Amino acid sequence: MSQAGIAVATFLPGRSFRERWSINLRNHRKLLIIDGRRGFTGGMNVGDEYLGLDPSFGSWRDTQVELCGPAVLQLQQVFAEDWYYATNEELLGAEYYPNPERGGNVTAQVISGGPHADLATFLSLMFAAITRAEKRVTLTTSYFVPPSSLAVALETAARQGVQVRLLVAKKANYLWTLLAGRSYYKGLLDAGVEIHEYQEGFLHSKTLTIDGEWSLVGSPNFDIRSLVLNFEVGLVLHGERIADELEQQFEDDLSRAARIDPVQWANRSTWKVLGEQFFRLFAPVL
Repeated sequence: MSQAGIAVATFLPGRSFRERWSINLRNHRKLLIIDGRRGFTGGMNVGDEYLGLDPSFGSWRDTQVELCGPAVLQLQQVFAEDWYYATNEELLGAEYYPNPERGGNVTAQVISGGPHADLATFLSLMFAAITRAEKRVTLTTSYFVPPSSLAVALETAARQGVQVRLLVAKKANYLWTLLAGRSYYKGLLDAGVEIHEYQEGFLHSKTLTIDGEWSLVGSPNFDIRSLVLNFEVGLVLHGERIADELEQQFEDDLSRAARIDPVQWANRSTWKVLGEQFFRLFAPVL
């Protein structure tokens, strides 16, 4: 890429003494901005597996958003901040920030968060959204190792009569993460949360809808690493049309998923329970 004239930089490459102390941190954002007028964000990275070309993963289920209008400049700002951190180069030219084209009828807001901030942005955002739900919560995530506050938020919502449905990956590239996440199932199932595991290929989507009116699509998973340690970006969308589209995708995904039966889950082997509880000890860094 460098030979072709593409400017390439590495975020936290670990070359300096200061960066080596940050080896546990990473930039997990997915951003593509074209001419400052069209943007893409969501769960998709660039790799063969995202095209379904890696036989070890099979088909790949992801969610990505294309947008235009003023929100694109918010995405551009996030990229510019990351680029400055990696290169000390400021992207200040007018070509990076053109006058925004008039957008559509969807209100959108770009949210970014990371370990450099005083507030755990996405943890706070998701907690507030779930605890304010009155009708239904639909959550899709590829990695599920929730902070205790978010697990309690899901359980509390379900106990208050909110329909809470969770779609997670059955197949994971890190077995310990999958097992740690399953250690939370019992408390969720006891509270009335529906848990579904995606069976067809690899689930990599990260979406959340609340009451069919509020939506979040982005890079953060529902795990402690994403919500506390990673640099992440997401798009909050207001309105029934987008929420309905995401909920329809959720329903379609359920046809390729298996629901966890509370009775069968309670009767699983002791060895499985011990394995799940063991890996849960490492939840803060998974």
